[in-house]
Amino acid sequence: LWTKMKNFDICLHGNLIFDKVYVVDGFRENDSNTPKSIYKSPGALMNMVRSMLTFDWDVSIAIDSCVGNDSSGEYIRRWLDNARKLNGNKIVDNLDTLFTKTSEAVIISDMSKNNRSSIVNWGACSKMEKVKDMGARWDHILYLDKLPNLRSLPFERGGRWTSADVCSSNHDDRTKSRILNMLRKVDFFFASEEEAMSLSSTKSPIDAVRELGKINPIGYAIVHSPKGSLLCGRDGEIHEYKCKNIIKSPADVLGAGDHFASSFIAHRLKNPRSYYQDSIEFAHKSATKFVQDKTISKESIND
Repeated sequence: LWTKMKNFDICLHGNLIFDKVYVVDGFRENDSNTPKSIYKSPGALMNMVRSMLTFDWDVSIAIDSCVGNDSSGEYIRRWLDNARKLNGNKIVDNLDTLFTKTSEAVIISDMSKNNRSSIVNWGACSKMEKVKDMGARWDHILYLDKLPNLRSLPFERGGRWTSADVCSSNHDDRTKSRILNMLRKVDFFFASEEEAMSLSSTKSPIDAVRELGKINPIGYAIVHSPKGSLLCGRDGEIHEYKCKNIIKSPADVLGAGDHFASSFIAHRLKNPRSYYQDSIEFAHKSATKFVQDKTISKESIND
């Protein structure tokens, strides 16, 4: 199927997780909490797929990841089949099946505090040793910090874009060195304030984005939060963008960072000559709407 469909707009590489989410309204430690709702859903790169399917223009999506030979892997494959039927086959996947468990997460999403916490049992996708170059206009690698066997990127320069992100705010020196080395090959690196500070030698988001931006000879670091974003390239000049659409409580913010990245990417694919500020403003607006409105309900493409 890869060979039948060419010229993908974007190829998403890396982490694919089966999420079981408990939504609470005011989580209390050292107590028995009752969830407002419980749902299961493919997460990580599937959060980006959901986001891209909400845009008012066609985006062709390729997926490069791994699942295990278990019920969670089967669930993800069924979800993809249903998503393709609902969206005109705009999604093509190349999911390898490994004889191990699918990555799974138990997530607590606290609506009143607009935060989430998780326990992840990393499985098949974390064993990826390389990403496939499918010639897409844009390649995005999810969670470099959770791909310990990935040490280089195969993408060639010239008329194409590459971006990446991380998902943890705690990195050891070995992981940090591996990530920073690969950042030299990407056009855009997305990170939250906590993630950026973990990868830098500073405890300030402004200093962190400057340090990460200057590492990259070809691209930019984007450090985002619900209040806005900071962008910096190799010249060390920082551009600050205030968010006009703040996420309001209560909200299930699970996947907000993934939605921000996918919205930024989609905007640049459609408007490659636009200012970065326009893409960042669109990303904040789109991610906020997605989180608050849940434009594509999970039930519509789940069993």
